Amino acid sequence: MARLFADTSADTSSSTVGLYGGLVMRSNASDRSVIEFVNNNSSQRQNFISVTNTNALFNADITAYSTTITSDIKIKENIKDLDNSLKKILCIRGVTYNRKNDENKKTHIGVIAQEIEKILPEVISESDDPTDITSENKIKTVAYTEIIPVLIEAIKEQHKIIEDLKARIEILEKN
Repeated sequence: MARLFADTSADTSSSTVGLYGGLVMRSNASDRSVIEFVNNNSSQRQNFISVTNTNALFNADITAYSTTITSDIKIKENIKDLDNSLKKILCIRGVTYNRKNDENKKTHIGVIAQEIEKILPEVISESDDPTDITSENKIKTVAYTEIIPVLIEAIKEQHKIIEDLKARIEILEKN
């Protein structure tokens, strides 16, 4: 049997409501709502989802069967072709790493946001730290899907180089 609880402490800047052994919804004066998972065996809480007025932050893996991102020309303006895409991609360093807060030390593959920011600042944002939602610290995030168009254009640039080299080789072989 789940027990409902509400925290109506003297601090009027925040409120909490939830189920023992289940989910907790908490909000505070900074327009941040948090859904937490409460362990059945202890009163410890682990932040699971933090929802602000502009972001949903997940301190867990997300599994989805499908995702889409709006891309209709009707919602775009100032459309410009990308340039120097190959040069930008060649400057990106791919890395493996372990998250500092991961007890299992799972190896991940990715990039370093501060390095990408120097090359493609458009794909970098700052967000609340989902591992410490009570903090005012911000962390940098990478919109990985926004790197895909740069990769597409880099492949096209590389293909043009290959075609030019093939044509030059053909001319040299004929002579």
